[in-house]
Amino acid sequence: MRRTCALLLTTAFLLPGGRAGAAATSGTQALRGRMVGEYAAAEGQLLESDGTYSTTGQLGSGRYEIDALGNGGDALHLVRSDGMRLDGARACCSPDQVFVMHGTGDVEIARLTITEVRRIIDYKLSSLPHHETGTEVFALNGTITARRRIGYWMVDTRGRVSAFGGVDHLGDAPTSSAVHLEATPSRNGYWIVDARGHVFSFGDARWHGNADALPVGERAVTLLSTVSGNGYWIVTNRGRVIARGDARNVGDAHAVALQRPIVGAAVTPSGQGYWLVASDGGVFGYGDAKFSGSTGAIKLNRPIVAMVATADGHGYWLLASDGGAFGFGDARFRGSLAAKHLVRPIVGAVRYGDGYLMVGADGGVFSFAPDPTFGGLAGFPISAPVTSAAAVG
Repeated sequence: MRRTCALLLTTAFLLPGGRAGAAATSGTQALRGRMVGEYAAAEGQLLESDGTYSTTGQLGSGRYEIDALGNGGDALHLVRSDGMRLDGARACCSPDQVFVMHGTGDVEIARLTITEVRRIIDYKLSSLPHHETGTEVFALNGTITARRRIGYWMVDTRGRVSAFGGVDHLGDAPTSSAVHLEATPSRNGYWIVDARGHVFSFGDARWHGNADALPVGERAVTLLSTVSGNGYWIVTNRGRVIARGDARNVGDAHAVALQRPIVGAAVTPSGQGYWLVASDGGVFGYGDAKFSGSTGAIKLNRPIVAMVATADGHGYWLLASDGGAFGFGDARFRGSLAAKHLVRPIVGAVRYGDGYLMVGADGGVFSFAPDPTFGGLAGFPISAPVTSAAAVG
C-alpha cells in the first residue's frame, strides 16, 4: 500500500523548525487531523491510496502543514513544510493503525493513530472483477512531544542585531537607518528593512527585492512576512504597501488623507490580509483583516508605535511610546507601562507567548506574557538606539 497525503495537525503552540536554541520549554500536545485519498482495491486488498488534504490552519504565528507517505501499511513518514521529518513504524500487535514516531529538530516523539472513517466506492470506475475504486477518509489523532524555543532579537538603527534566549545571531545589516527586524516563519532567519526600503536577509530568509526609490518624505517603517516566507510586504509611513515575492497587495492607505503617519502593521494568520496602524491609533484593515477598534478618537498621552495581532487574528493590541497598551477584539489586556517612568520610550513590540513584549530605544525589555525573558541592553552602553524586536515563543 502506498498512501500520500497532506495533514493539518493542530496544537496549542507553534513548533518551529530547525535546531532549537538553549532556551526552550518541553510539552506534549494533542494532534488532530484528517486524510482524504483515492484508493484502488482488489479481492479486499488495498492496492494504493493517493490523495491530498490541505486547509488553512495556524499554530501560533505559523502555518503547520505536514506531508505523509506510508509504505506497506507498516511505516509512516511525516515531513513538515519547513523540512522537519518524523519517521515511525506501526506498533506491534496493535489492532489499530498506531504509529510511534521519532523526529528531528524540535520534535522528540509522536504517537499517531489512523482510523478509517468511511470509504466511498465508485463502481463506475471498477472495470475488473472484485475490483473497486473510490475515496477513503481517515481520522488522525495522537500526541506530539516537542521543545519550544523561546527568545528574541532586537536591532538598532545601524543594523546591529542582539540575540537573547533560544535564538542565534545570524548577521548585521550594513545600513545606518534600520527600522524593523522580521523573523521568518521557521524562526531560523530574519529580514532587516531600513528607511529607504532596502531589505537585508539572514539565515533562511530569502531576499525578494527592495522597495523602488521612495519619494522625498516617504520612508519604510516595517516589513511583514508572508505565511510561506517566500515573500514580504514593505510598508511606508504614507500607507503604501509594496509587495515582493509571493506577497499579494490587497490594498493600502496611500490614497487616504492620513491625519498621522503609518507606524506599524500586522498580518492575519491566513496571510490573506493585513492591518496598518497610524501614530494616532487609526487602524486600516485590508483583505481578511477585520477591524476590531482603534484609538483614533481617543486623546493619547503618547503616540502609538506598534501593533501586535493575536495568534488567531481576531484581535490586536496597539502599543504607545509611553508603554500604554490598548486591546481590541479578543486581545485581552495584559498590562502596560503607562504609570511607570521610562528612561527611553518604547519603540517596538511583538507577540510573545499569549501576550506581548515591548522594547525601548535603550534596549530595555518589558514582557507581558508568562514566558521568561532573557535580559536586554538597558544599562549597557549602546551607540545607536534600538528600533525593533522579533520573538520566538
